[in-house]
Amino acid sequence: MENKRFRLENPLEKRFQCLTCGNLVLFASEDLHSRVVKSCFDCFTKEMTNIPEFTRGEVIDGRWKVDRLLGMGGFGAVFLVTDTKDVESAMKYALKTEYVSQSHNLKQEVYVLKLATQHNRQHFCRFVHAGIGENRPEKAFYLVMTLIGHTLEKLHKVCGRFTLPCALSVGMQCLTAIEEIHSIGFLHRDVKPENFAVSKEDESRVIIIDFGLCRQYLDEKGRIRLPRPIVGFRGTVRYAPMSSHLRREPSRKCDLETWFYQQVELTKGSLPWRQAEKKDETGMFKERCRFGVGLDIFLGGCPRQYVEILRYIDQLGYYDEPDYNKIHNLLRMAMKCFGLTEKYDWVEAARKAEETAQLLRANGGLVV
Repeated sequence: MENKRFRLENPLEKRFQCLTCGNLVLFASEDLHSRVVKSCFDCFTKEMTNIPEFTRGEVIDGRWKVDRLLGMGGFGAVFLVTDTKDVESAMKYALKTEYVSQSHNLKQEVYVLKLATQHNRQHFCRFVHAGIGENRPEKAFYLVMTLIGHTLEKLHKVCGRFTLPCALSVGMQCLTAIEEIHSIGFLHRDVKPENFAVSKEDESRVIIIDFGLCRQYLDEKGRIRLPRPIVGFRGTVRYAPMSSHLRREPSRKCDLETWFYQQVELTKGSLPWRQAEKKDETGMFKERCRFGVGLDIFLGGCPRQYVEILRYIDQLGYYDEPDYNKIHNLLRMAMKCFGLTEKYDWVEAARKAEETAQLLRANGGLVV
């Protein structure tokens, strides 16, 4: 009898077509729950390396002196800079830059951040300057803004699961930040822990960042724009609203829905669909978490007010203006029910570390 040999496909690997070069490439499916694969490693590396590079001491646009690189990615590069026209203050700023030929999201960020600064919104970093640096073979568009601290994603990893008073305090500030961006006529469309950070000036203040996926939901007359019949998927799969999974036009409700998923994760430590590999699978998880056993799994261990918040957000329509105060009041009610007060775990950890350091110094390096 002839032996038949079968080639078993690894269930943890999938083949995708690179949208840049068209080649079929093998990817580990475990990495796909948090991002959409668009290009292979070689093409992605080329995109990453084709970003403006400035050296230490170089002056951009005759004004901004580069100190060091803070970070880089598909979005471009961010540098720590000082203002040569204001040497006395010795203030440090963040300069975000992209080549003009590739600048898509950065122009949007400039517009939103400038508008937020003009309207004195409190949960944003401050817009300082924007321009085009021409001291390069290719012109580079740049944005200068005030520095930010760690993101909520990083703080969540460092501190571990947030305490309930911290999760509720953070949730209220994030909700206010979303209300502020809505008040200037924009949807964020990518609400998640890595797009919130603490202020460099005040670590108990949370600010919203990264406006590259923002969309204006009001027209020039201040009316809500008509919804498009079909839209592409936007945002991060884990936190994306149901409308994104259904390819429907996002609304203010959608930012609140993504905020709620983030809030549950910060409260419990994780979401039930964190291991889901595909967008459609994640969407089904979210749909099932609205009722019955799925709801118990989703919100088990959370304050009972979370159920009421979810029900309120779900009943909102495309044109409805959310009642942000209603959600704030429910979060305050949760605080009151548990006898809690405003608290931030990272601030508390820093305070305890300082007290320990002072005790060590007072006792010659020995803790008694």
